[in-house]
Amino acid sequence: MAPFVAPRWTPKDKASPLKDEISAFHAQVTRFRDHVEGALQDFPDLADKLEETPALLDSFNDKPQNLAHVTNLLSFLADVRVLYEDAQRKRSEATLSTRSTSSGPAPTERGGALKVALPSHFDGSSSKARVFLAKCNNFMALNKSHFGSDKIRIQWALQLCTDKAANWKRVQLELAYDLDTAPDHLVSWKLFQRNFLNKWADLNAKQKARNRFHAGLKQTRSVRRYVEAFEELILETEFHDEEMITSAFYMGLKYEVKRDLVGWKPELLEDLKALAITLDEERMAAQDPDRHDPKPKSATRTFKSSTPTPRPDSASRQSTPEIKAESARIGTRLSESD
Repeated sequence: MAPFVAPRWTPKDKASPLKDEISAFHAQVTRFRDHVEGALQDFPDLADKLEETPALLDSFNDKPQNLAHVTNLLSFLADVRVLYEDAQRKRSEATLSTRSTSSGPAPTERGGALKVALPSHFDGSSSKARVFLAKCNNFMALNKSHFGSDKIRIQWALQLCTDKAANWKRVQLELAYDLDTAPDHLVSWKLFQRNFLNKWADLNAKQKARNRFHAGLKQTRSVRRYVEAFEELILETEFHDEEMITSAFYMGLKYEVKRDLVGWKPELLEDLKALAITLDEERMAAQDPDRHDPKPKSATRTFKSSTPTPRPDSASRQSTPEIKAESARIGTRLSESD
């Protein structure tokens, strides 16, 4: 089914539109709304959000009232287009899912869609902006056949914007509607990403990360946890000086780990990480009492002898070297007879 084309508001004078122009645009908006209503039949959740077209004015003698009515129509049209785009997206997702489950073996780069999860919706959180774009790029790279132009990429990414970013999405879709006047960031995917980050991302994130790096990240728990935090910090700083990074990593280690590294410190950062983790875990295992066998209650073990126990008078006459040696080892004072 060919996509529906929304009407355009193109009066001769936007500041003073004529009655016939307003009436014609109202009729076009109504027809578009009715077409979209048919396309939403498979999506009841979206159909419930579709409202009726605002009523046409009874009189067109008031210029401010005419402009307000046109503005209301444009806003209504944008909302209808958002619902229609949502329906198109859901239909496309269902098609991708069907193809990926029925295609058998994993497809190659020449065509087909990999069964990969859709990116999570972007709710306007600055901490999620870069992750959202990374997931979008990854999904599009794995489904190249479905993203043939930057316009499709941009509109698809906009459909995933919700919550605090929902109103911004509506404005962007409205601006992207007219290709002749659409801003550059709604034509080029590269520029869209830059504009998106300027709008939603923390622009000082890199500088904040570098300040934390220069202040010195310290190991407070295990080396493994320290490595995870350190690697995340380096990604945010975008530093690439291997020698500087390695030195900073070593300086942040605990004294005990540095002590164990004496004579073993590797030059490569990855080797240093691996060795530090190994030594740290070995040291913690040695200090963990649960990893040691409990001490036996008795250091000696008693065996029953088949030889009868000698009487005291015969025992007093025994003076073998073995008895003397055992008595000396235990520390018992020898009698005069012994």
